[in-house]
Amino acid sequence: MARQSDPETERKRAWLNRYQDSLRRQRLLLFQVEDARSYATSIQAAPGGARTAYTGTYSDRVANAVQRIDELQRKYIAEVERGYQVYDEIQAAINALPDTMQAMALYYRYLQGMKGDLICVKLDRSRATVTKLLSTGLAALEVPENSPENPKVC
Repeated sequence: MARQSDPETERKRAWLNRYQDSLRRQRLLLFQVEDARSYATSIQAAPGGARTAYTGTYSDRVANAVQRIDELQRKYIAEVERGYQVYDEIQAAINALPDTMQAMALYYRYLQGMKGDLICVKLDRSRATVTKLLSTGLAALEVPENSPENPKVC
């Protein structure tokens, strides 16, 4: 059965999930960089392993490949920097919670990306207790209103 929650709780979850979303984007960008490097290497080598001269079509293809790698690397660096900023924002909000167990449950779930069963092991608590800690922690969490990445839900 799907859980039902109010719009404010969903807004908080979306705000907290931004860090894990950033990590997913970082992994995708790294994959794309490696793929672009592999492509650049393949177009540089002629049959038999000899390098081609950098003229004409080969030169354009290599230049385009290098440009693509540079573009992807810049996007990756920007996403890593964004991830650090998001992590710090979320950690500050979690650290502001008065209940340490709620803070730890939210930290493990949203910053470490752990699922419920692993959180139970880490906190040495039952599944029901961890579920309650996550729920009450979300309710107590103060998140910025109307931030650019956090539009107000009506």
